[in-house]
Amino acid sequence: MGYVTGTAQYNRLGLTTQVSNVIVIARNTRLPEKDVNGYKVRFVTRTIKFTGKDVPLLQLLDAIRDIKYIPDTSVDKSVSVLVSKLRSLKTEELKRLVKLANQYNPATKALVGALTEYCFIGIDVTELSKSLNPLTKYKIGIAVSMLPTIPKWSIE
Repeated sequence: MGYVTGTAQYNRLGLTTQVSNVIVIARNTRLPEKDVNGYKVRFVTRTIKFTGKDVPLLQLLDAIRDIKYIPDTSVDKSVSVLVSKLRSLKTEELKRLVKLANQYNPATKALVGALTEYCFIGIDVTELSKSLNPLTKYKIGIAVSMLPTIPKWSIE
């Protein structure tokens, strides 16, 4: 099982206007790159155990992880779009997103924590917070006015 990620997915989420001729598919196992009808299909490995219901959440998490590298947009614009996407999630979906975020890198965990605290009251992000090194600073480039919870999560 796999899911579409990368620029093609970020375009579908409304994070960029760029249209890529490279389709990136995340899966548990690696496959060689292929050319299909003028598109390059590239496979990336994800060690996360997931089900089909997790795919939209993983696509959001990938966008959060890659926020600095999404083409043709700024980090602040991406945060604005992601906040609206997160607010559309049901409580159970958001709890699952936080749980899945624990399998991502520390900067992604910190940003998920900051976004979740900003968008929702009552969603427990303690596990994310405890998994982070309190001395580490995450240089993502988000304005505090855009996401007021970032200082607590050591995001700059």
